[in-house]
Amino acid sequence: MDYIEFDDGAVIRKKELTIIDFDGELAMNDIEKGVHYAINSVGTRIWKLLDDPQTIESIIDYLLTQYEIDRKTCKEEVYVFLKDLYQRELICIDYIKAE
Repeated sequence: MDYIEFDDGAVIRKKELTIIDFDGELAMNDIEKGVHYAINSVGTRIWKLLDDPQTIESIIDYLLTQYEIDRKTCKEEVYVFLKDLYQRELICIDYIKAE
């Protein structure tokens, strides 16, 4: 799996979304694109962490304290999730803030 996009940067979420919380799961609307997204409870925790810029390692470290999962699996799952958000332009990577 290609981790290069996230390794050295801070993950920052797009602020221009309309977000609704449904019992721990988020529904997001990108009014600009006219697209709706749904995120499960684990994705919601990650999304809420992104209230402030986070490194990928800080996200993984947090999730390891919340769930019974090994680091390798957690890292793979987080990368898949963030890559999807990145491709949908819901997050960006800031290489300056991570330093």
